[in-house]
Amino acid sequence: LELSKILAGQGTELVLVILTIFPEEGFAHYPIGHMHRELAQKLSTRGIRVIDLLHSPLTQGVSPRTYALDIWHLNAQGHERVASSLIDALL
Repeated sequence: LELSKILAGQGTELVLVILTIFPEEGFAHYPIGHMHRELAQKLSTRGIRVIDLLHSPLTQGVSPRTYALDIWHLNAQGHERVASSLIDALL
């Protein structure tokens, strides 16, 4: 909240991006979706814009290994997909 206020004073908006983990079992039963929802809801009610990549093309219809080396780390294609999703969300 403090950072959001500082940036607003400078004419800039804070946007928080929630990146997924990449579980081997896929996104159908994503284990921490509730955490994404709670965080996004709390920040949104405080006026902070949230982009949740759980609901982006990054997680739709593909194996998590398409875009990630392991549960935590994106591969080159994953970085490209995240960048594309962010551009789409911010424009």
